[in-house]
Amino acid sequence: MIPIRHVFATALLLTAAGAALAQTAADPAARLANLAPFLEDQTLIVARINLQKLDVAAGLKVLAELAPDKLPRDGNELQALERQGQQVLGTLSQAGVNELYAVVSLADFPKEPVFVVAPLKAGADSQAAVRALSAILQFPRAELVGSSVVLGSENVLGRLKTIRPAPRPDFGQGLAGDSAAQIVFVPSDDVRRVLREMLPRLPAEIGGGSGKILADVSWAALSIEAPPKLSLKLTIQARDADAAAALRGLAVSGLQLLGKQEQIRREIPQIDDLARLLTPQIKGDRLSLELTAENGGATKAVALLAQPLQAARTAAGRAQSSNNLKQLMLAMHMYHDTYGSFPPQAIRSKDGKPLLSWRVALLPFLDAGPLHKEFHLDEPWDSEHNKKLIEKMPASLASPALGDALRAKGMTSYLAPLSKQPPAVFIAPKPITPEAEEKGERTPDEAAKGPLMIFDLARGTRMRLITDGTSNTIAVVEAHPKSAVIWTRPDDLVIDPKMPAAKLAGQPNDGFNAGFCDGSVRFLKATTGAKTLLQLFQMDDGESIGEF
Repeated sequence: MIPIRHVFATALLLTAAGAALAQTAADPAARLANLAPFLEDQTLIVARINLQKLDVAAGLKVLAELAPDKLPRDGNELQALERQGQQVLGTLSQAGVNELYAVVSLADFPKEPVFVVAPLKAGADSQAAVRALSAILQFPRAELVGSSVVLGSENVLGRLKTIRPAPRPDFGQGLAGDSAAQIVFVPSDDVRRVLREMLPRLPAEIGGGSGKILADVSWAALSIEAPPKLSLKLTIQARDADAAAALRGLAVSGLQLLGKQEQIRREIPQIDDLARLLTPQIKGDRLSLELTAENGGATKAVALLAQPLQAARTAAGRAQSSNNLKQLMLAMHMYHDTYGSFPPQAIRSKDGKPLLSWRVALLPFLDAGPLHKEFHLDEPWDSEHNKKLIEKMPASLASPALGDALRAKGMTSYLAPLSKQPPAVFIAPKPITPEAEEKGERTPDEAAKGPLMIFDLARGTRMRLITDGTSNTIAVVEAHPKSAVIWTRPDDLVIDPKMPAAKLAGQPNDGFNAGFCDGSVRFLKATTGAKTLLQLFQMDDGESIGEF
């Protein structure tokens, strides 16, 4: 069974990409009868999902446009996710559950505001339905109440046994139709009173006027049709036609104010087009907004939202990756303080063969000391024991650009740049004396021909050997996800001197994050000159570096 905390919320996510009220109407009174025992004066929101109208494959396709980083990149894993979703729907159908209702009541705020009602088909095995819903939705309790299974916390289910149901016909109007998902908001008399008292005036930026206008909303309903016929209809029922006109004016002013924000315009360059698309129309005493497959509104909305959503995810991912690299560089400095050098590229056996990555050596300095103790440091990364620890990769080694699929496999794109492949066998020579080191003498591997990179020295680099300056020398890079390696494996990135950015460019930001030996992290554009980039990788070439 798919491990989902609230499959109800997942289904809403899949359907919320789209739009328009279905043509097949349903009797609002009959539908409201399923909820009548659970509606009270303080009920604020009811959301419904028609499980029979969900298309998992089509929903994943739209989700891939809006949030590609939330889905596996591997085709087989994506198919497995689709099968899991279909299995969940099939299990609920066999249990006699065709629709789910989520109910939000102010009486349960703030800790436990949501409970779920699952009406059962006639003749359904109620106990089998309770077991199926409990396993999938994983609420603390599930009980049969009348002809429905109710899921929620102990406190909420206990309270529902004592409530006095109240007639709420507005919920019935909002739930009219038979689309894949519906979300209905009906303010109670108490909520309307609070709006009138707490909002005497609206901000001048959105037109000013009385805030009491918000209390003129009788109900609001969002009806969503699931992909492939992606469509949406928003209906707001006002007190009368004048109130509807005032509410539309408020919506227009709000969208205009949004479009004037510099940050919004930077992140959503198409904000004007999106505002026009989201401006509701007046139909008597109602406001209506329809984005359907037929009028092209749904397609336009997805296209307009996809770019800023991707930009926001990219910016957030870049910031998170920068923070990860800062942790790595801090750990490297702590390692240097402890052992007198940065970690070697590989933890080696007594006979000089590489066993584990430098990333494993840093674990005690990444708040992962217990994990470090689990490793058999005298065994290779893929030994029967050590390979079981791959799945325990620390979060600081997981770049947001990798995606969930690669992270789950213990892959990392935080790699050490190398001028050449490290030696297959390396026996560390005896350390040179401090006096000889002061004279600039080096061990045989340190005296290798040509400029060196930080991890070229198989025994570990001492700070004093970084003669180009720590602020001008890169220690670790965030490589392209295609170059990711298993984090425990002593494998890194050999830099092509002619094309040093070859395995770094092509990421969402058109550049990459790099951790420098002074502990700083900087973002380098892919357009950085090849010569400059190579000089940044080398720690002792003796050449001056300009602006980068």
